[in-house]
Amino acid sequence: MRIFIIVSILFFSAPLAYAQSISSQLNDQEAIVLSPEFPFPGEEVTATLNNYSSFLSGASIEWSVDGLVIPEANNFREVTFIAGEAGKEMKLQVTLKPDIGAARYVTTTIIPVYLDVIFEPQTHVPFFYEGRALPSIESTVNATALIDMGELMNDDLVYHWRVNQTVLEQGPIRGRNKVSFEVPRGKKSTVYIQVSRPSGDILARRAMHLPSVYPEVYFYEENALYGPSNIALGSSLFLTTNSLTLLAEPYYVDSRVFNNPDLIEWKIDKTDTTSPSGNPYKITIQKTGDAAKSSVSFHIRSLEQILQGAGNNLTVTY
Repeated sequence: MRIFIIVSILFFSAPLAYAQSISSQLNDQEAIVLSPEFPFPGEEVTATLNNYSSFLSGASIEWSVDGLVIPEANNFREVTFIAGEAGKEMKLQVTLKPDIGAARYVTTTIIPVYLDVIFEPQTHVPFFYEGRALPSIESTVNATALIDMGELMNDDLVYHWRVNQTVLEQGPIRGRNKVSFEVPRGKKSTVYIQVSRPSGDILARRAMHLPSVYPEVYFYEENALYGPSNIALGSSLFLTTNSLTLLAEPYYVDSRVFNNPDLIEWKIDKTDTTSPSGNPYKITIQKTGDAAKSSVSFHIRSLEQILQGAGNNLTVTY
């Protein structure tokens, strides 16, 4: 009987001790969680206290920033405040005071950092267009990261870029805040960037949506004296003169395709037509005979990147 009792104690005490060890580890994980995790200067920040300790579950809670107590946050597990200046360190502290025993302090340091990314789609728009070029599927985009911690810091930092699930440059790159990538398929892609010191300390992290558009073609009338009009033609045009010079402008086509298209064609009434001017994006229509209608179409496309292309049609009445 004694042997059975001893064995039973040994059998049940070992798991119990192991469970208590695990429990003590889990209960010792008070932490402050920030949202956003890496705030911009002047941005609103929400800090939440994660407290899993049963010993401190009934403790009073006191929040302070740089030693200044936030009285309206007393006994709240969440507090909202405004991040300070770029590069200026802020110390956020929570003081937990149980009824019995010593107080426990949970602290975190916040360094507001401004991180921005400039996107430069390498797509074509006409020179008179006042808007910006937009990225299209399979076109190239240049991205430049700017990080401000009181002064612009681009040298000797480590940049980790990712577009959707594709890691750019095969991993983190040091000292290079510029990358180029092709826009993946879909209405939008997500660009992730993380900036850290060479030691591994993360300074900032950001995710941005980059929308993509389909290329489009618009027709413009070109005057021999004044040049091209900046008002696009509609689907039809009544020709009041003896001739008309049309300019086709492909919007948001990759610049490589615009400069060296695999396929570019004009058709008048379904008949291939070439431009005598030598400009493949320009054609002149001559008025012939009595009143009539002609269908004018233009098409440009890359045969390697099939989504890089567009076309349009115009009905001309003489």
